[in-house]
Amino acid sequence: MTIEKDKVVTMDFRLQLGDQAGEVLEDTANDKPVTFLFGSGYLIDTLEESLNGLKAGEEFSVQYKDGEAFGTYDEEKIMEMPKEFIRDNEGNEREELLKENTLLPLADEEGNEHQAFIRKVDEKNVTLDFNHPLAGKDVYFSGTVKEVRNATSEELEKGDVQ
Repeated sequence: MTIEKDKVVTMDFRLQLGDQAGEVLEDTANDKPVTFLFGSGYLIDTLEESLNGLKAGEEFSVQYKDGEAFGTYDEEKIMEMPKEFIRDNEGNEREELLKENTLLPLADEEGNEHQAFIRKVDEKNVTLDFNHPLAGKDVYFSGTVKEVRNATSEELEKGDVQ
């Protein structure tokens, strides 16, 4: 069976910064394989395109240059805002969450979840970077497709695999 939309795929992968000799950022082979519904948005589009048509047992490796994988770095995605705008779900200010060089989970008024990298914190403001942490970077993906199967009707309805 080949990987295509609405198939459930299980795979190991390694993500490296730069190329195949670069720093390993994530490696699922030592942990556990990832299982997902292909075509549901779980993977970045460029990796999904590279996996389309592969079969269980096949290996893959793909190099992405200049932000092809996670987008280009956009200075307009850096925002400075007053610290009091950062609140928890109950509306309380949470200054202890505002530590430079950490990721901050956020939600907008519609409940959409986002992550921002905290670049700077001063007495009144926080500078947030909404670019993906790997935006503009060269990355290398490699791995092995472990299993490809048909999705159940429940998985297709949910758009996710248990």
